[in-house]
Amino acid sequence: MFDKIALQPFHTLSRSYIVNCSTSPNPLFQRVFSKSDFTHHELYSTIPQEFEALKSIEHPGLVPYTKIAASQNNILLERPYIQGESLNSLISRCGANTFEGAQYLSSLIIDAVYTIHKINRPLMSLSLNNIIVTQNSEIKLVDFGISSIAIDSNGTKDDLLSFLSLGPEGITSGKRETSVQLDIWNLGVVIFAVFCGYLPFAANNAMAIVQSIINNEVVFPGSGKMKNYSKIDAKIEKLIKSMLNPDPLKRPTITEVKKTIGRLRKGQELPANSYTTGFPTVLPFQERSMDGAERECAVIKMSSRSLPGFGGLSKARRAKIHSSVE
Repeated sequence: MFDKIALQPFHTLSRSYIVNCSTSPNPLFQRVFSKSDFTHHELYSTIPQEFEALKSIEHPGLVPYTKIAASQNNILLERPYIQGESLNSLISRCGANTFEGAQYLSSLIIDAVYTIHKINRPLMSLSLNNIIVTQNSEIKLVDFGISSIAIDSNGTKDDLLSFLSLGPEGITSGKRETSVQLDIWNLGVVIFAVFCGYLPFAANNAMAIVQSIINNEVVFPGSGKMKNYSKIDAKIEKLIKSMLNPDPLKRPTITEVKKTIGRLRKGQELPANSYTTGFPTVLPFQERSMDGAERECAVIKMSSRSLPGFGGLSKARRAKIHSSVE
């Protein structure tokens, strides 16, 4: 016997469910893909291969899919459901972290990414929405390593966070990229938000944001529109800017990122609670609505015009961007 709660549509290629099953003490999260929803069937066929490569990953901060069921026309993926608040929601609600808390939180996330990159695989879906802080203040990364999920995560047209996750390479090429270099870009966005309390590129319309991304015009606290905000550590700022480099080949590796954060934290005592993040208490689960798995809370959105959804910009607009920055 089980109760299945269908989540409101957020994704374009899959259906998501929270399942309470009598054989499991904790809820399960299921995602169902239908072959008929895929224009390119080869992408659908990669799901079992990617699942096999990730199911045995062991790290306290990673929650891989642990079960797969496939028929001729459907694939079901299953993992534990993580009750908690997305890092996006937490930052939207609380703002910037304390410096010590931000360093520690960043090191937990970096260590999880490092574990995946060690087996030469990209996470593909590294986002503030895919990082869950539990009520015990543990950090959990979910919905990673499956290319179909990475594409699926760009289902909302005016979601700035989904747009940013494409990276400069995805924005200019007009297609979703999946690489360890793009993971570093997205990790840079995450670390920036943790330290600063907002997203790294500020503009009033889509074209201006695109140009800021390609020109690496990161708006750090204490500069530009954020001049009234307190500056962050210069070494952290330098690291983030290198991670957000428009050229993927000029971004640091996860090993280099891990070493830099490690050097900054050397000699510092860990918080008394090894999972302390520096944030106030996470909101109780029952107080939040569910509108897309763990993405239930406030999504950071554009304040004015909608942004291009997955598929990127038109050829004419990409040409205009290139001509303006060369």
